Amino acid sequence: MSSLGGVKIYYEFPTDNHLRFGLNYDFLPIYARLTLSAAEDPIPLETPQNYAQSTEWPLFLGKQWLEECIANHPECHFMGTSRVYPTRLLELNAPEVGLFRVIYPAAAEEPMTDPYMTLSHCWGSLELLKLETTTYSQLSAGTKISDLPRTFRDAIAVALLFGVKYLWIDFLCIFQDSKDDWSREASLMGDVYRYGLCNIAATAAQDGTGGLFSERQNSKIQDLYVKSTWIDATNMTWRVHMSSFNKLQLLDGPLLSRGWVVQERFLARRILHFGKAQLYWECQRFDACEAYPVGNPKFAGSTPFKSGLNGGMDILAQSPSFPSDLDPKKLEFWHSVLQDYSSCQLTREEDKLVALSGLAKAFQASFAGEEYLAGLWRGSLVTDLCWVLGEPGHRPVKYRAPSWSWASIDGKLFCLGPNAPFEGISMVKILEASVNLRSSDPTGEVTGGFIRLQGNLWTVGHVPGTLSEIGQTSTKYIVNNIISEEFMAADTKIHLQRLHCMPILKQIYSVTEYAECMLVEPTGSKTGQFRRVGMMTMSFEKHHIQSGEVIHNEDWLEFEVDVGGGQYIISII
Repeated sequence: MSSLGGVKIYYEFPTDNHLRFGLNYDFLPIYARLTLSAAEDPIPLETPQNYAQSTEWPLFLGKQWLEECIANHPECHFMGTSRVYPTRLLELNAPEVGLFRVIYPAAAEEPMTDPYMTLSHCWGSLELLKLETTTYSQLSAGTKISDLPRTFRDAIAVALLFGVKYLWIDFLCIFQDSKDDWSREASLMGDVYRYGLCNIAATAAQDGTGGLFSERQNSKIQDLYVKSTWIDATNMTWRVHMSSFNKLQLLDGPLLSRGWVVQERFLARRILHFGKAQLYWECQRFDACEAYPVGNPKFAGSTPFKSGLNGGMDILAQSPSFPSDLDPKKLEFWHSVLQDYSSCQLTREEDKLVALSGLAKAFQASFAGEEYLAGLWRGSLVTDLCWVLGEPGHRPVKYRAPSWSWASIDGKLFCLGPNAPFEGISMVKILEASVNLRSSDPTGEVTGGFIRLQGNLWTVGHVPGTLSEIGQTSTKYIVNNIISEEFMAADTKIHLQRLHCMPILKQIYSVTEYAECMLVEPTGSKTGQFRRVGMMTMSFEKHHIQSGEVIHNEDWLEFEVDVGGGQYIISII
């Protein structure tokens, strides 16, 4: 047993740089698996080794990260040296110190060359000063910075401290009472973050009143060192880390559950987070924080967001390694983004596609202009159709996307298909696929859409005496006169009446062939017209199905065209 500054350390066994500790801090027991790393030099236990030794926020450290990134991180300059400005910006300390005003960079007397910063924040439900037709005159003439909510005031202070006199805040740079302006600016938002010098993230604030500089407990991020006194081994000084440190202490905050933030974090070249306990830095090169100012160790928690997730944004700049623009690595990256995005929340349900449109445009450029269909790519449509939800989700009352698109429903998303269309065996032909756009933005809102598929079509019968509806579960059903109990993933609760399935993709697990089947139900509006209601993984062997074989269907089988040989044409809306 050892003791340090009120912390009693109980270690049980040493094994490959890991110890099992029991901690008692101020008589409050905490049990955690801790990781030890050898200090570069023997360090006296009483010597502080990080920047977080007071309740003051060390903004100089954030400025150092920014300056280091600008000077020495070429991968963080993936936008080159070109300057693109938002439609509107806030000019700080203008027309005089203590004021700000809304300006149009394109209308400047001389071409602008100075950088600007952006702000990511949670909107909350409070009424805040915002850009509207009734406030434009006031905001463009000059408004007191002190009239703004705390989060906005703090962001302005950070920008000015970093020597930047222009800032973009959505609330003050987009007309909040104009749907046309909102739609236009939302389609440009990806470039707003992409071309900004650095994004300031109010990660810990619930709304505009929370500010950047919360009251923090520095003991959570101060270093803890242990000096060993082994009898039969070399003694060293060890630094103690919590294995869950990154998730619990570094990047925990309400902002990270906001849907818009997913593309903001990917597209912004650099992000400075103001978390609950400390500053946190993200760029394409590395993640860092006050506890680890030169870069987070790999064992400090999750993989770095920008630089770690399947190679980060730099993968989109790489030439395809396959004879197709839909490089499998890029598709895997896209699927990973969708899965992260699906866990986040949106204030406005109708923003599901819009809030990801900036990132979709970046992928579209990398895919050489591949057509985007309400969140899916035409060139990988068979694979992209194979998505499931972790549990039954919620469809918004207002139409948002075709039922075959993940954007039509809210819930945790998983992509089932292989990472590239070059693997697996397609079991359908895509005859037509189309969406109706609300505006000229191909990655924005849609008002309708359909796909026409040709493939096998099987009725899914209900076994009498079992449940009449399912969520995500194994349930008994009948295909080809065979009663089976296999995996069904419902988009919402499914009523097992007149249910059909169409095999989309054949995959082989071990030596068994399975079909990823889309579950559909008739709309009742037009013969052969369906809507998607879920997915089912079905064993060919269990149902005595051979490829191309005509199977037994119930007499309520519905379709547009019987092509013959067990093949049918249907439409899904």
